Amino acid sequence: MRAALLAVVACVSCAPVRPAAQAPAPPPAWTQPLDPSIEEGWRTAGLTPPPAIDDGAFLRRVTLDLIGRPPTLDEARAFLADGALDKRGRLVDRLLATHAFAEHWADVYGDLLFGQDRQAEKLEKQFDPASYLTRAFAENWGWDRLAREMITASGDVGHNGAVAFFVARTRGGGGPEAVAAATARLFLGLQIQCAQCHDHPYDTRWKQEDFYGLVAYFARTRSKNEKVSAGQAMMMASLPAKPGKVPRIPAVIDVDNGDAIMRRPHSTQELIVQPRFLGRAVMPGEDESRRQALARAVLASDLFPKAMVARTWSQLIGRGLGADWDDLGAEHDPKHPALLNRLAADFAASGYDLKALLRRLMLSTAYAREVGVRPLSPDQLFRSLLTETGAAEMGRGRADQEKIARRLEQAFREYRFVFADDEMADADRFDGSVPQALLLLNGELTNNGSRAEPAGVLGRVLAASADPAARVDDLFLATLTRRPTADERQPLLDYLRAQRGSRAAYEDLFFALVTSAEATTRH
Repeated sequence: MRAALLAVVACVSCAPVRPAAQAPAPPPAWTQPLDPSIEEGWRTAGLTPPPAIDDGAFLRRVTLDLIGRPPTLDEARAFLADGALDKRGRLVDRLLATHAFAEHWADVYGDLLFGQDRQAEKLEKQFDPASYLTRAFAENWGWDRLAREMITASGDVGHNGAVAFFVARTRGGGGPEAVAAATARLFLGLQIQCAQCHDHPYDTRWKQEDFYGLVAYFARTRSKNEKVSAGQAMMMASLPAKPGKVPRIPAVIDVDNGDAIMRRPHSTQELIVQPRFLGRAVMPGEDESRRQALARAVLASDLFPKAMVARTWSQLIGRGLGADWDDLGAEHDPKHPALLNRLAADFAASGYDLKALLRRLMLSTAYAREVGVRPLSPDQLFRSLLTETGAAEMGRGRADQEKIARRLEQAFREYRFVFADDEMADADRFDGSVPQALLLLNGELTNNGSRAEPAGVLGRVLAASADPAARVDDLFLATLTRRPTADERQPLLDYLRAQRGSRAAYEDLFFALVTSAEATTRH
C-alpha cells in the first residue's frame, strides 16, 4: 500500500506545474458606469431625480442626438417590440457606427469650429471643410488630434480641412484676436475674450495681458488666397472662378515676424505682448512654431478634457456640471465638481475617445430621465420633417432627380437661415419667432410632406391598414415615437368618423402632428 502511495505521489510530483489562475484585469475606469457617482451627487445635494423616460422617449432622444433625426416608423416599431434588456446599449452602439452619426456630428462641430455666419457658409459651400470632420468622426479620431490639427493647420483648405478653423475666424477682418478667442472658448472652456479691451470684468484672474498672450501665438500666422493650378481646378469643381481668371483657394501660412499689440484703456501707447498661456510663459521649443507650442499647452491643460466633457454633458443632458461649458474659470479650479473632474480624467485616459464618452453618458441614469424641453436645431428640424413625412421620397420617378436635390438643398438653406441665431452665430435653437412659425406652418416642406401621396409616410400608413385606430397609432409613432393616450385617441377617432375618414381629414391630422410642439422639440 505504501509503495502504491509513493508511486502516486511520484507521478504527481512529475506532472507539470500549472500557473495559478489570475483574476481578469478590471475594465478601464472610463468604461465604468456613472450611475453611482450621479446618484451620490443627487443625495449629497438633497435632490430628487426626475422620473425615468420610457423606451419610446429614449429612442427618439438618442436618435436625434446621434444622427440628427427622429426614428422612422419601422425603427420605432422594432425597438418597442424588442424585449431584450440590453437593447438601449445596442441602439447606441448601432447609431455610433453609422455614417449618419459622422455626418451629423460634423455638422454640429462645423458650426462650432467654423461658425454659422455668411463667411462660414460660403466657405462650406465652396470648399466643403465639413468632409474633413465627417472623416474624423467616422474614424473616431481622438479629440486631442482634432484640436491639435485645428490649432496648427497649414496649407490650403482643399487639402487640409482643418485650415478652415483659422480661415473662417479671420475672414471679414477677425484677425488673430478672433482665433485666440475661439481657441480659448472651444478647447479650454474660457470666455477670455472679455479681457480684450480691459481686464476681465468679473473674473479677476484674467488680465488684458492674458488675452493678448494667447493672441501672440497666432500673430505670425496669415490667411491668404492662393492661386490654384489647372490640375487642382479640374479636381475641385466647386472652386469659384470668373472667365479668364485663375481660381483661388484660402490657405494658411506662418511668417517670421508679427507681434500681439495691446493698448490699455484710455491709452494710445502700444505694448508688445509675448506668447503667454493662462498666466505663464509657454514658449516654442526647438523646431517648434508658436502655434505648436500653444497646442502643446492646450492639450496639457486640465481644462482641455473638462471643456469637451462639460460641453457634451450640456448638449446631451443639460446644465448640471457646475458652470457653463464655456465659462469654466481657470485651471485646477477647486469649484469644479467631482463628477466633472472624474469624467475629464477618464476622457483623457480613453485617448479622448468621443464615442466612448457619448456612450457612457447616454447609458447613464442622468440621460434617461425627464429633462426640460429644448428646441431642435435647424439641421435637426429639417431632417425631422424629411423623416416624419418621407418628403425626400415623394415625387421620385416623376421628376428630375437633380431638380429634387436642388429643391431640398434650397429648403435646407432656408431653414438654416430662418432658424439660425444671428447674435450667437454658433447657437442652434428654434425660439418661435414669427418668420420661423410662418416657415413651419406655410412652408413647402410641411405642406407638401403632409399630403397622402403613395411614397410619403402618410400614404404608406393609409395603405397599410383600413382601421382608423391603427392608422392613428402609426401616425403618432411616425411623428412622436409614441402611441396616443386614450384621452388623445378617442377625440381623434371621433373627428375622423365625423369626416367620414376622408383623405383630407387624415392630412389635417398628420400636418398637426408634424408641426406640433412635441414634434419640433427635443425632450
